[in-house]
Amino acid sequence: MTPTTRPVIREIRMAFSAGNRLASTIGGLMATIVPIMVFSVTHALPKIEWSTATFWVLLVMAMGGGYFSMKSVILYGVRVFQGDKGKAVCYAFLLEGMLIMSGMREEFNWLGYAALGYLCFINTVSAGCAIAMEDKAFNSERRANNPRPIKRSKAKA
Repeated sequence: MTPTTRPVIREIRMAFSAGNRLASTIGGLMATIVPIMVFSVTHALPKIEWSTATFWVLLVMAMGGGYFSMKSVILYGVRVFQGDKGKAVCYAFLLEGMLIMSGMREEFNWLGYAALGYLCFINTVSAGCAIAMEDKAFNSERRANNPRPIKRSKAKA
């Protein structure tokens, strides 16, 4: 089952099942750092003069970070919205956009935190399942290539 065909509930169960918690922890660490950094950078941008190089470098970094997690969010949205790609893309743009733009106005800060929570959850589940599936495939291939020898019991005389 590929990530685009696996049901969302099954993926969430897989990510948090006892055998996959390490994969989800690693996936969570790897995948949530990007939205956290984007959130932090974009909330600092309004305080930086736009004519400085720092502003433009941080802006490019924030846009790159948004693009990084957008693919996972779109794939997730396609499954949640029963294959409606347009809805999934709009959902991803809204979440990523709110994460980036919430720092521009103080009354939108809470929406940025909500978007950050959603993105961290989606990215953790997505990355955790990908790592768990890779581990299961590796173990299956290893068992297929290295069958264990059959132990023979000694006959009693």
